[in-house]
Amino acid sequence: IASHWIFTKANLMFDQDNNATRLVGVGMDITMQKKSQQVILENEKKFKAIYEHATDAIIILNKKGVIYDVNPFTHTLFSLDKKDLRNTNIRSLIKFIPDQEKGELEISLKKSGVKYFEYNQSESFLKELNLLIIHDITDKKIEEKRREHFLGIAGHELKSPLAAMKAYLHIMRKIKAGKLKETFASYLDKIDKKSDLLLSLINELLDVTRIGHGKLDLNYEIVDFDGFVKDVVKDFSLIYHEHDFKVKGRTGKEVVMDRIRITQVFYNFLKNSVKYSPGKNKIIVELDNSKGKVIISIKDFGIGINKRDLKKIFELYYRAPKKVALSPEGLGVGLFITYQIIKAHGGTVKVFSKEGKGSIFRFTLPLRPKYHS
Repeated sequence: IASHWIFTKANLMFDQDNNATRLVGVGMDITMQKKSQQVILENEKKFKAIYEHATDAIIILNKKGVIYDVNPFTHTLFSLDKKDLRNTNIRSLIKFIPDQEKGELEISLKKSGVKYFEYNQSESFLKELNLLIIHDITDKKIEEKRREHFLGIAGHELKSPLAAMKAYLHIMRKIKAGKLKETFASYLDKIDKKSDLLLSLINELLDVTRIGHGKLDLNYEIVDFDGFVKDVVKDFSLIYHEHDFKVKGRTGKEVVMDRIRITQVFYNFLKNSVKYSPGKNKIIVELDNSKGKVIISIKDFGIGINKRDLKKIFELYYRAPKKVALSPEGLGVGLFITYQIIKAHGGTVKVFSKEGKGSIFRFTLPLRPKYHS
């Protein structure tokens, strides 16, 4: 049986002797009105919860732009108390708000400096009151700027080896037949190196895309780790023969890993050590093991990394200032990819560095990754 709300109103009627004789009244079914009131109360509770706990600034203002009320996050954003915000004109906080209903703003804040926001404004939110909602998109904007910077670098880095290859081929065409044999091998070697660089850059771009889509596939195999490291370092030393590479210690372990990807990890760390060791040609690779994992430390004696850069070196698109690098070529994604490969194996990475003293990149790999069946 459905329950109903009934509104009643009645008057008691009396005779000449003041005796109650009858009751006259009316009864109305007000169930629909009561249900509507309950819906309104529930909506008010929901709005209040959103208003008070939103991580966007919600500002209610009159037609002249004077603030009538704000939610708690607005106090945090502008570093002002509610009493300081009330009856303040919005123009004193935000110098320029376009007439459009929605768009983007750049606001200079006392504590956090310049930040970027999306705004959405609605006129006649309530009688004589307008609503302004401001959403922080600073991280998104920074990422967009990084991406734009990265694409600019990528375009430059991809063009450079192609331009060099075309130049060598142009020179070879102009060399007289008699002299061709003397210089042919030299130019072919240079073209080969530039094409390897180009291929490496393209592979890095592809790896970033795969990581972004969660598709960095690993082909596991059992590897004699000590022998593997010695072979990798030996091959790398043939490319950078001006540096002295030493392998110290041993793990005495076999590791289940993707041989090609971990080779890529070593190459990226070793290249980084070479790049930031101008005039210092000694690089040490130390091996150890502990509690079901191998520990690898790659130590150089170069210029080191300052604390500010140390926190960012594994971020996508990050490149240290050009003035500190022996060779600035590259897209700035090598260490990001390296970190993701180690992480995919279930390993860890740490960096220890002191400016002017060199750096140590230490990473671990489990003997058998938990992701491996």
